Amino acid sequence: MSTKAKPEGEVFLNTRDGGRMAVPAEGNLGLLAAGYRGLMIWREVRAASGWTTAKATADARSAFKSQRQLSVQTGQTDQTPE
Repeated sequence: MSTKAKPEGEVFLNTRDGGRMAVPAEGNLGLLAAGYRGLMIWREVRAASGWTTAKATADARSAFKSQRQLSVQTGQTDQTPE
């Protein structure tokens, strides 16, 4: 397996069977299945993108709050305690 970078900055992992797998900063299970090389390439892409655990957590919380507000506005409240 090897990597191939496009000018736009998109990175692909060339697989043994001749396929190409995109390497998103968010990661995916295919990269885990690719083993060590897939994980190392993903870490490089993630670091280059500026991804941090704190940013991902903040984004997830923001999305949850937005969804919850939308549910309240439409009257579809859930029974999840705060």
